[in-house]
Amino acid sequence: GVVIRTTNGGTTWTSITSPSSLDNTNIEAIDANTAFVCANGTDDARIYRTTNGGSSWTMVYQSTLAGAFFNFVKMFDANNGYAQGDPVGSPLKYVLLRTTNGGTTWTPAADLAPAASTEYGWNNSHFWIDNLRGWFGTNNSRIYRTTNGGANWISGSTSLLESPSIFFKDATTGLAGTNAANNATPTIAQSTNGGATWTNITSPIAGRAYGLHGTGNKVWVTSAATIIWTTDFGSNWATQYTGTGTWYH
Repeated sequence: GVVIRTTNGGTTWTSITSPSSLDNTNIEAIDANTAFVCANGTDDARIYRTTNGGSSWTMVYQSTLAGAFFNFVKMFDANNGYAQGDPVGSPLKYVLLRTTNGGTTWTPAADLAPAASTEYGWNNSHFWIDNLRGWFGTNNSRIYRTTNGGANWISGSTSLLESPSIFFKDATTGLAGTNAANNATPTIAQSTNGGATWTNITSPIAGRAYGLHGTGNKVWVTSAATIIWTTDFGSNWATQYTGTGTWYH
């Protein structure tokens, strides 16, 4: 379990107190002092909060059900936020939580239909246009979407088996990247109806499209040691960087 922090715009980073020895798979900061960390172990998934810049942490939620794993916390403002975890229980259902008091307590936010026995979500595989409309990806050819702040979720089908990255430029037009280890090519899909349906598009990569981020029509995608980008929202792509290692986010 490691947390690092910068106070000079990313020029330097310093390790600070970590919530626990578990793997930290997601971090969400509200300001310089308040942040949340998803920490996951073997069937032990937790949400921690700091209000003093990481000097100390408080566990604000814990699940010890088999398969428990938190993928993200998303705070819309200082009080209201959302969290998502992999399917647990019997029948298997995604853990969907909401807070209205700054993360002090978390309560169930929605009840999805049972998931497939091998279905799970992805770390950071979520995107929100505002506090009402959001999406998250899975490994089971489904991308879930909400239009009411997570009170209800609807799944949109995609031929991409896995979708670890999502970006929408507005409420209707978005892109999703896939883990191409299981679905070799193409590696990117596009939706023009808010995620109800998805269409595969051509890109110059055939590896894992883990990170997908953008602004307007400009979008960048990380795949293994390569970064590609488009300036027309996926009609044309160019390789911007190639190095070594694997870029996840």
